[in-house]
Amino acid sequence: MEQKIAKKVTGAMLKFDHPLFDFRSKEAKEKVVWVCDFLKPYVKKDQLLVDIGCGTGKQSFAAEELGINVVGVDCSKEAIEFANRIKKEINSKCHFVVCDYVKMPFKKEIFDVAIFPKNIVECSYKEIEKLNLEVRRVLKKEGIFVVTMEDGIKRIILDKSVNVYNYNRKTGKFEGKIILPNKKQYSYPTYFWTIPFAKQIFSRDFKLTKEIKIDKDFSALVFCKK
Repeated sequence: MEQKIAKKVTGAMLKFDHPLFDFRSKEAKEKVVWVCDFLKPYVKKDQLLVDIGCGTGKQSFAAEELGINVVGVDCSKEAIEFANRIKKEINSKCHFVVCDYVKMPFKKEIFDVAIFPKNIVECSYKEIEKLNLEVRRVLKKEGIFVVTMEDGIKRIILDKSVNVYNYNRKTGKFEGKIILPNKKQYSYPTYFWTIPFAKQIFSRDFKLTKEIKIDKDFSALVFCKK
């Protein structure tokens, strides 16, 4: 998604006291159960993990509970400010950075693990190609890259908010809207990603090692840096 749109939508959403934004809430913890259950075999104590598109830090804080060091990155200043407030209140050591995730301000080969949780639907094909190269740059040799996603075919069938008539076949873009509790609407474009297509794109720079079903809707693709 264009950063300008992402920042605007995120900033507007954070004005509402939704429990999913706060890692400490029951609703938020239910959404990140997969982090501890699934990531544990792939991380070692004191390793360094980057959470790409971390939002308010839910996945970052959950990953920290595995005994690893975590850096969360997001393009939204408001989301990072929210994450830092939670960080202070729970005495977390996570580090949060506002940045473009295709141009992260880190040295080469610094991270052991990178996660990209459920954000692919907001990214164009060109953005993911750029992300591929950037993750490869910041991951150590044989580093692990985990992408979690919902298959686009299933999303079209089950998600009534997806308007198939607003679909651009060339770009894979759906022109959509998001309606907030105050009834205000914002442009919210998403993109058509199937699991086979994602595998193909990410496998240009990484080796697919495993595909795991996280829950009834989402799967995790585990890649290793070639």
